[in-house]
Amino acid sequence: MDAAHTTDYRKEKDSIGVKNVPEDVYYGVQSLRAAENFPITGLNMHPEIINSLAYIKKAAAITNCEIGILDKKRASAIVQACDEIIAGKFHEDFIVDPIQGGAGTSLNMNANEVIANRAIEILGGKKGAPKQKGQQAVLPHRGGRRGQLHPALVFLFGNGFHRKTPPLAVVWTPKGGVMRKNAFFSG
Repeated sequence: MDAAHTTDYRKEKDSIGVKNVPEDVYYGVQSLRAAENFPITGLNMHPEIINSLAYIKKAAAITNCEIGILDKKRASAIVQACDEIIAGKFHEDFIVDPIQGGAGTSLNMNANEVIANRAIEILGGKKGAPKQKGQQAVLPHRGGRRGQLHPALVFLFGNGFHRKTPPLAVVWTPKGGVMRKNAFFSG
């Protein structure tokens, strides 16, 4: 995995410990661990799933800014990062295997890390360092993603989020269960 990247590394820390992450990538330590621990198919994530996640995270950042739990400067950087992903940039930094454990948790964190690291750059910082001198942090764990659906539902719902007629809509019923309905939004 590292052969295609620079030989320079940044040190990132998670709950397991410190790990070297290639300096030129946008994913972080948790994505790298997931890719190393679950190399099941060797395939890349489908671009539609990546874009769907970016649409949802963009919507979360906009909404969280509107309700006052995310400042406009960080929200704008997150939105720009999401727009760049939707345009096809940084897809190579989505490194978790499409068939991986955790009900989508690793993919969700992969997206959070790519978006946060790009937002940090947009704000003038360095990847892997969420808190820059004189700035509020852009954290992969929090950032603009507050209020999102559970990771397992993010890509199920998101698969059709930006299409006129999604192939599958997943909706929460008032009793808290999940209901699937074909062409829910068509009509």
